Amino acid sequence: MEAAAQYVLPAAQVALEARPVRLDAGIWLISIGKWVLPVNIDVAPDGRDHATVPPGEGLPTTPNPDREHGSPAPGKPAVSDAVPQVARYFQRNPTACMAMAYYYREFIQGGLAPSAVPMAEVAIALDLSGEGAVSEYKKELQRRIWGETGHQRELGEFLFSNSLITQADLERAVKVAAANEASGRTELARERLRYSSKKLRHR
Repeated sequence: MEAAAQYVLPAAQVALEARPVRLDAGIWLISIGKWVLPVNIDVAPDGRDHATVPPGEGLPTTPNPDREHGSPAPGKPAVSDAVPQVARYFQRNPTACMAMAYYYREFIQGGLAPSAVPMAEVAIALDLSGEGAVSEYKKELQRRIWGETGHQRELGEFLFSNSLITQADLERAVKVAAANEASGRTELARERLRYSSKKLRHR
């Protein structure tokens, strides 16, 4: 016997922050992808309209990697001309555009709870100088969008929602990656990255 979901949350994009959903008392099956969690919500008769603990008091907070690394907290609005700034940057630097499309390919493809591709994988596929190149592209984009670095969670969402990286950009990146693989450049890039990693470990 199968039952349809009564409430479906939209697919998470970049900002994977906890967002509350109020559920009535009773037994629920909460599904996240293929994982299913049974939950029994039992509310005291005199407390149905009042929170047991006032919001923000004694409740655990979602870890924020931006704060943990001393970077600005997410939520700062983008500068007024951020979109044209990024568009011009990508126009002058198509490799950066392809790298970001490849890096955020799960977001472009509409994956459930997508994650970014490892920077090393992007560097190898597109024959970049190293994963540091991807990091520098990200920092430059963050500076153009927010005037500062540190907006890790927001970057992909901003690029995708403003059509600054698209399916067409991803297709170009995939074609370049396939050509590099066929020509042997991918293996050379992989060896170069291994050599650079060994040098850093032995310093």
